[in-house]
Amino acid sequence: MKNLLTAFLLLSLLSCGPSFQKKSFLQEYAQFVEDVSTNGGGFDEKKWTEIEAKFTTLTEVDYPKIKEAFSAEEVKTYNELTGRYYGALTRHQASKIKKELEGLLDQTQGVLDELRK
Repeated sequence: MKNLLTAFLLLSLLSCGPSFQKKSFLQEYAQFVEDVSTNGGGFDEKKWTEIEAKFTTLTEVDYPKIKEAFSAEEVKTYNELTGRYYGALTRHQASKIKKELEGLLDQTQGVLDELRK
């Protein structure tokens, strides 16, 4: 009975085809981008490594499998979401650079203080 139910569910999913897959993909991708956009400022480097791996999987493995089934509007949505992800990533990278520059300024101030003695 359990095998019959599993087979039925699998057949149901397969019969939905690309329409179900692309809708599911866009929902997952939108949720992923929203999470990164909203919470990315609090992610540590380990979390960003995980995020970048998931982004690569979504955009380089999953998307190419279903992109032919996308309408022009769905492609536009995908591209907008991708842009939002890159915006969040850029914000993260800029924050890292800012912290590094602040450290460099502190070091420079230390050198100047020492030279004034």
